[in-house]
Amino acid sequence: MASDLSKKRDVDIKLSDNVDDILDDDSIDIVVEFMGGVEKPYKVVKKALKEDRIIPVFQKIEKKEGVTYECLVRIKEGNNLISPAVFLNIIKPTPYYFQLTKRMIEKSFKIFKDRTESISINFSYDDLENEEIKNFLIKKIN
Repeated sequence: MASDLSKKRDVDIKLSDNVDDILDDDSIDIVVEFMGGVEKPYKVVKKALKEDRIIPVFQKIEKKEGVTYECLVRIKEGNNLISPAVFLNIIKPTPYYFQLTKRMIEKSFKIFKDRTESISINFSYDDLENEEIKNFLIKKIN
């Protein structure tokens, strides 16, 4: 875990508004994790939601039926992407967890709206039991 956010990293993560730049770059398979006392994870998530820094990244899955992309949540922090391993379990009891889930659904659907590939989003049991999340997902699918 790195706690100095200004320290130069050996990892160069490409950030782009064009989903094709990211989906077609096989070198993007690295997540930078940090939190070592910088801020409490729930504060980082709250701030990222407010500043629209929730970023879906995509893992390509090739099946005989076609290509699927697994949608994975990350938080953009400068040129780094924070893994959910750092924050997800800590924010589960807070309202930010379901806000994060909705933001991921919204952004992933928007990115793949005009694409032919299918997507896969991982949901927890809590997500599927939450009426607001279920209704939001149904609305987005329809």
